[in-house]
Amino acid sequence: MITLQEVSNALGVDLGNIYGKFSDISMHSDRSGPDVLFLAIPSIRYTAKDVTYMAWKKGTRVVLAWGNEYRYFENSDQPGQICIFQNLPKNTVHILGRLFYPCRPSLKCAVTGTNGKTSTVFFLSQLWQTSKKSWVSMGTLGTQGSLHIDFPTSNINTADYLTLSCALHKSAQQGVGCFAYEASSHGLHQNRVPQDAVDVGIWTSFSQDHLDYHKTMQDYWQAKASLGKLCCKAWLVNDKVFQYRKILEKGRESNDSLSQKNFENILDYSLKSACPLLRYGLGNKTSLWGQCTIHKQHYHHTKVSIRIDGYVWNGTVPWIGSFQCENLVASLGAFYLLGGSLDDAFEAISSGHISAPPGRLERVSDGPAGGGIYIDYAHTPDGLYQVLKALRALNPKKLGVIFGCGGERDTGKREKMGKIAKDNADWVILTDDNPRFEDPEKILDDIQKGCPLAQRIRCRSAAIRAGISSMKQDHIILIAGKGHEAFQWIGSDRIAFQDREVVEEYLGLSSV
Repeated sequence: MITLQEVSNALGVDLGNIYGKFSDISMHSDRSGPDVLFLAIPSIRYTAKDVTYMAWKKGTRVVLAWGNEYRYFENSDQPGQICIFQNLPKNTVHILGRLFYPCRPSLKCAVTGTNGKTSTVFFLSQLWQTSKKSWVSMGTLGTQGSLHIDFPTSNINTADYLTLSCALHKSAQQGVGCFAYEASSHGLHQNRVPQDAVDVGIWTSFSQDHLDYHKTMQDYWQAKASLGKLCCKAWLVNDKVFQYRKILEKGRESNDSLSQKNFENILDYSLKSACPLLRYGLGNKTSLWGQCTIHKQHYHHTKVSIRIDGYVWNGTVPWIGSFQCENLVASLGAFYLLGGSLDDAFEAISSGHISAPPGRLERVSDGPAGGGIYIDYAHTPDGLYQVLKALRALNPKKLGVIFGCGGERDTGKREKMGKIAKDNADWVILTDDNPRFEDPEKILDDIQKGCPLAQRIRCRSAAIRAGISSMKQDHIILIAGKGHEAFQWIGSDRIAFQDREVVEEYLGLSSV
């Protein structure tokens, strides 16, 4: 239990002569309770006063809130429940997160990148599993692990600071030695990742996304690159990331805050830290510490050669897509750097124990007349291009794509994705993909600027059925944007929906 006096000492502020003892801390009212210290942090929807009363309804006795000076007031409806205002430090959440959750698993890996985070974490988790290591992972696929551990989960790929700290702490307390998680640009920019929670960091890719939040590619780069400062042992970076130097240099002149010196620091600062930067990627380059060479792709598998720190393996992986092979190399590198045996890892791949995550260039069916129907999470211009490129390499007679773009997200990528679809597919159907509160027709209008001849079918299930009904021998269809997701956001409604289920039901493959 942590006392209010210990909290006061940690923060370096006077919280008054009030008694309090806490088993936990939270900034989410639904996770508050009698023995939980609650931090009243306002949001877009709720004020500090709103969340204070919400926490009190859950039985919380003590609430901390930011103010100009010390004062407190008591809940008039429930004596004994108080809210303390004080000029708290800006990093209060971080200070108290460390106070309440000091423990960490011994091996920790954080993965950032525009695309590839989920697959890399998934591969690394499987490598730990086959090596009989205790592990936990957190990210887009939720919280998974070799042991059942009771801690709060998150519905975003990088949890808030307290939730992530709690997960690390409780995992360590229950004997988990390995922890992998996704570190999004939002999460890094908002300092959600604890400074002592990254032994090996991985940067999988960099291309346009989230400019509704970061505004410029330079700011987006800075957010991604900041993970390197947190790495203790190694910083694994995909060689393709460095190809974006020209893009950033082109934009530097229009950004007064990004001087040449600052730009070089952003790009190369990790080389100057105590943590070594190791490049990985495709091809046989002497500059690559980890590399993968693609020999031949089939509908279900790919023949490859992989080299990690001089160790070479030739074999077959049960998926297609060069980008997915890059993600495997990254996970193998992290596994090795964190003490894993590459002999064990490659034996696990050879024996079929390593698979791609659900909804990542996943072959759902052969289709009604051969060929294949694939689903993928691709929701960025580069992500869509890479997946279509991988499917085109299978030499289908026709390649079609069904996709949309999320509402209230980066609008600048919509036309670009439309053009990528037009240039790399034989036909395109535009459909809804989590429109949220934005006008779905406007979203499709934006996309269609890049593919004027695309067909529009707003209803996603109808779009999928229409695409499949048009298939002929050796045709391939890509259903992009949602991947593993089992819902559709329309307004504030979270409606059950899964691309895979629509395909299976239409083809009569559903078990229901």
